[in-house]
Amino acid sequence: MSYRPRYCFLNMNTRFNRIIQSIAGKLRPPAPAQTLQAEFDFGQSPHPSATVRLNLATKNISHLLDTITAAFASGARELRLELLGPGFLLHDHALMLFDELLNRPEGMKLHVHSRTSLSDGAILLWLVGDTRSIRWDAWIQLSSTPPLPDLVDDGGCSDAVQVAGEEPSHTDLRTIMNYMEEWLPVSEVAGLRLFNQDLEELGLLEDDASCRQLDALFEGSTEPPKTPLTAPTPDSPCSPQAPACKTSRDRAR
Repeated sequence: MSYRPRYCFLNMNTRFNRIIQSIAGKLRPPAPAQTLQAEFDFGQSPHPSATVRLNLATKNISHLLDTITAAFASGARELRLELLGPGFLLHDHALMLFDELLNRPEGMKLHVHSRTSLSDGAILLWLVGDTRSIRWDAWIQLSSTPPLPDLVDDGGCSDAVQVAGEEPSHTDLRTIMNYMEEWLPVSEVAGLRLFNQDLEELGLLEDDASCRQLDALFEGSTEPPKTPLTAPTPDSPCSPQAPACKTSRDRAR
């Protein structure tokens, strides 16, 4: 009888230790999060290039801004920004990201490639590049111009509008369209969905040879890109027999 209490005590002590170990495992600090550096693919040239993928489906605008800021701080002279979809953004978020990309480091060449179709504010992130390309079957679309608001008649502050007659999203969309005027005839394309050929005619895409050189530069491959599922006809602007596509026009200053 004298040994039974001791046996029970040891058994309880063992169970207690197991509980403590279990709690300690749950309280163990999490592994360090991956840094934004992991999102970059650096080239080996004397002036390094980098590829950054921006997932527009991310709701955390701080993460998107931090990704861009880290890319700018990487020291790369040539940055390839790939836009992933779906290509929709809140207008205000699009304006934040546009402002960040517009104020990139001096001397940095920015190429923006969209892997997704783009709408409204997301188009600005594509247009802001020095050069740009888009998935062969993707498109961009710009909403119809919002109705003009009622201006405040105060005799001097002509930019003020009546809040009751203007949705915040309409104000931001009008701002986006004002910026787009630098690259697009907004009054003509508002309410339209523009495809690859339309973008080429507007001078917004690089020609096929330039795209191949960019692919080789940023992906380290000399192999030509794979033929699309629907091969272009000889009369298609993407066909090797067709005249070269227009090059991207310089941004207006």
